[in-house]
Amino acid sequence: MIYRFAGCDLDVTRHRLIVDGAERRIEPQVFDLLHLLARRSGVLVTREQLIEQIWGGRIISEAAVDARISAARRAVDDDGKHQRVIKTVPRRGIQLVCEVELIEAPDGDEPQRDFSAVSAEPPKRAASDPPASLLAAEPQQQEAADPAQVPDNDDLDLSLPKQPSIAILPFDKYGDIEEHVAFSEGLGRDITVRLARTRWLFVSARASATKFQVARSDPATIGARLGVRYLLHGALFTAGKRLRLSVTLTDVVNARAIWAESFQRPLDDIFALQDEITALVVEAVESEIELKERQRAMLLPIASLDAWSAYHRASSHLYRFRAEDFDIAEHFLNLAAKLDPQSARVFAGLSFLHWQRALLDLTPDREGALSRAFDFAHHSLSLDPRDAQGHWVLGRAYLLAHDFEQSVRELKTAVELNPNFANGQYSLAYGLQFEGSSAKGFPHVDKARRLSPYDPMTFAYFTAHAVMHGLTGNVEAAATWSSRAARQPNAHCHVLTIAAWCHQQAGQSEAAERYLRRLKESRPDYRREDFFRAFPYREAERSVIERSLVALRL
Repeated sequence: MIYRFAGCDLDVTRHRLIVDGAERRIEPQVFDLLHLLARRSGVLVTREQLIEQIWGGRIISEAAVDARISAARRAVDDDGKHQRVIKTVPRRGIQLVCEVELIEAPDGDEPQRDFSAVSAEPPKRAASDPPASLLAAEPQQQEAADPAQVPDNDDLDLSLPKQPSIAILPFDKYGDIEEHVAFSEGLGRDITVRLARTRWLFVSARASATKFQVARSDPATIGARLGVRYLLHGALFTAGKRLRLSVTLTDVVNARAIWAESFQRPLDDIFALQDEITALVVEAVESEIELKERQRAMLLPIASLDAWSAYHRASSHLYRFRAEDFDIAEHFLNLAAKLDPQSARVFAGLSFLHWQRALLDLTPDREGALSRAFDFAHHSLSLDPRDAQGHWVLGRAYLLAHDFEQSVRELKTAVELNPNFANGQYSLAYGLQFEGSSAKGFPHVDKARRLSPYDPMTFAYFTAHAVMHGLTGNVEAAATWSSRAARQPNAHCHVLTIAAWCHQQAGQSEAAERYLRRLKESRPDYRREDFFRAFPYREAERSVIERSLVALRL
């Protein structure tokens, strides 16, 4: 076939570009880019779709994409100023804006492969999947349609939204499934609802997502038809009173599975099982997408950052707990706030940043930093009063202001709004310490660790365990947990102080002295008053800690 437009003939059969009757030599990727635009004449093609089709989803720089677009323009005698053939839609993509005529090429050479073709082969089954006897039956399909039967939405803009986007597909079902159809559908519905509550995710409506299954089409095609970057899909196996659920999270733009997990459980209490699996899947999906988005943001040139990418560029520095990293994080958070002044999450990030500066005494104006932490937290909640992160940062600000009752109230609200918010669960345990309720914090910090086992705040989870054990008399456990906390790469000065007093309390003076030396190397002017200003314990708890710090001559 030949695509004819703007005085050009794009001969797909012979892989040639003819301009005003003369062949023009171009790179294969430039040819593929023109072919893609010609096939979708008048339709917006996003940069993500370009990368998927031209580069096979590999990670490449924005500069490389821009270079190919510029080369394509030059090849058809266009340029970025006039854009009479290839038009750029800012922050969205590009499209061919001239009329295209499709004509049949003369007989000749073997046609080139059409790179738009996709495989419909189902994914290969892993060796760890259930025995063949359980898989003998075909999966029970749930109103899933072949993509060809899905309504034609070519007039609908299905380019990727600015925020991360996901669709939860119906699970393939195998085995004794008749009595468990409701469980499968309920699980998919619960996961969809819980992910939608995170508010920063664009979640495709279940009514549309259930039209597709990976067994009938490849993930890239489904993602394009739904206009999402991520797909959550899997298979449900039942045999007697046993259930196994295998789940995969796929980045369809890069054609990569970024997370997978299997759950094997007895089918005793269906509702409890549904709640348990939903919570585990939702937290894992949130964490993996957050990590993936942060990695993508780090690869983008600063000049091309949008609000979401700038926020994640900031997050990569926010959890290093160093003055220079806070300065970089503040720059990117301010950029994100300028690009999207309605983002509650960005202002929650600014509140957390100023809170950390006050906590760690990294500013000469500690009270001013705490005041800004409050201001940004309140502004975040004014933009979205149901966002868990806004209540989280406000609760932490109240801690430094010594208003423990209000702090615990806000932190409880955060975990009620999003029970899978790991840092909310940990912070509630942290807040309960200052009310004199350390023992009540154990379930919350354990849940935080289970929800996010590789969180940047892992050092804080370990520290909370150490303090709670130390204040409830389990001194050996306190020393063990504090050692784990101090080994984390982003453990700051207060963590080293806690490790020192926990080991001194347990009679391990030599280890306590080692942590004290590390503390003095990083902060030579650090004093007991600095610790208790950051951690305003009640008199009973303070006396326990102070005895050890006095013995260490801090």
